[in-house]
Amino acid sequence: MSEKGLIEKNESSWGSKIVVNYKITEKGRKFCKMVLDPYEEMFPRNKKQEEQKHG
Repeated sequence: MSEKGLIEKNESSWGSKIVVNYKITEKGRKFCKMVLDPYEEMFPRNKKQEEQKHG
């Protein structure tokens, strides 16, 4: 995904370890919106199901 520009990968040292952080790019946000918005419209979430999942 980083090669496609959808996420950014950043590495930093923390003592003797390497910490890797990933961050979504604007291109990644647009891609997700392009995919998820039509999906949510076609298959809307049921509020009762969501409430049961979360407690």
